[in-house]
Amino acid sequence: MKKLMIAMASVLAASHAYAAENIKYVCQFDNAERIIEVRYTNSPDALPCEVNYSKNGQDEVLWRASNTPGYCESKAADLVEKQKAWGWDCTKLSETASVNLSEGATEAVEAAVDAELADQQQASQGNLDAQVEEAKAAVDAEAQVLNELSEQGKAELDAQSQAVEVQAEEVQVDGQAVEAQVEEVVESTADSAAQ
Repeated sequence: MKKLMIAMASVLAASHAYAAENIKYVCQFDNAERIIEVRYTNSPDALPCEVNYSKNGQDEVLWRASNTPGYCESKAADLVEKQKAWGWDCTKLSETASVNLSEGATEAVEAAVDAELADQQQASQGNLDAQVEEAKAAVDAEAQVLNELSEQGKAELDAQSQAVEVQAEEVQVDGQAVEAQVEEVVESTADSAAQ
C-alpha cells in the first residue's frame, strides 16, 4: 500500500494538466431512472459546457454555455431540485478534479498497483498456508484423541472379556460341584434303598 501511495503522490506532483470532470446526478423513482450530467466539451476547460438529460436511454442537451462560468452547473442543480420536488431520489456521483496522466505516469501507477497486488497476494498465500497448517495440526490432535479412546475402549473390552471368562469358569466349577452333590445324593438314595 505504501508503494502505491508514493507512486500516486509522485504522479500527482508531476502532472500539470487538470480538467474539470463531468458532474453526474442519477435520479430514481420506482424502477425509472433519469441522468442529469454536466459535460465539459473542451476539456481541460470548464467552458464550453452542456447539461445533458437522459431518459429511457435517450439523451437530450437541455442547456449550453460558452461564456458564463457556473451556468451549466447551476442549471443542472436546479433541474435536480425539481426532480426531488417531484418525488425522485437523486444522488450526485462526482464532482472532483481528474488528472490527465502522461503515459510514463500511468505506467508508474500501473507498476505500483501491480506491486501492491503481488504483495497482497503473497501475504494472502502466507495466511492461507498458516491456516492449512493449523487445520492439519487440529486434525492430527483429533486423530490422537480418537486413537487414545480406541485403545482405552479396547482395554475395557479385554477386561470385560476376561471377567466373563472367569465367571464362566466359576459357573463350570459350580456345575461340577452340583454334579458331584447329585451323584452323592443318588448313591446315598441307592444305598438306602438297597438296605
